[in-house]
Amino acid sequence: MPREHISPVTLPASVETPYSATIARPRRDAYKWLSQVYSRPCLKRILIVDDDSSVLNFLQRALGGYTVVAARDPDEALHAATTIASLDLLITDFLMPSMTGAELVARIREQRPGLNVLILTAHSDILDAEGQAWWANEAHLGKPLEIRQLREVVAKLIGPPDRPKPEPSKSEV
Repeated sequence: MPREHISPVTLPASVETPYSATIARPRRDAYKWLSQVYSRPCLKRILIVDDDSSVLNFLQRALGGYTVVAARDPDEALHAATTIASLDLLITDFLMPSMTGAELVARIREQRPGLNVLILTAHSDILDAEGQAWWANEAHLGKPLEIRQLREVVAKLIGPPDRPKPEPSKSEV
């Protein structure tokens, strides 16, 4: 299968599985498959979008305990947002090649109006100086960022990571 038709899908580390894994799936069904994998109602889901793979890897590791879906560009993010049934938070880079984080947020919120958003950027000083209303109303962090800082902001937006409920023992059943 040609490389452009393959989409890597990453399964993040979780309480049950302490290691993440990336699986190459045909692009056309990667997010459909992913939505089936993450259909469990107990986990909070975060969609992260960044065109820098090292930032995506960092965010996935830093957000252990949450279900994280990574998209390498806004088009993948739009597709994931329409495919995944439940989504609690969008974390997006601000400057990306095909559209800005603000444009991506607006497009996703057409379908998910109450979605929590966290914007990451290395240009927060410029955006602060411009004083645009949308920027002041969104949670945002400057890059580079610390894991502790990221986890604190995420917990304020959607709460701490959910832990899967333990299976009842045979004696309790």
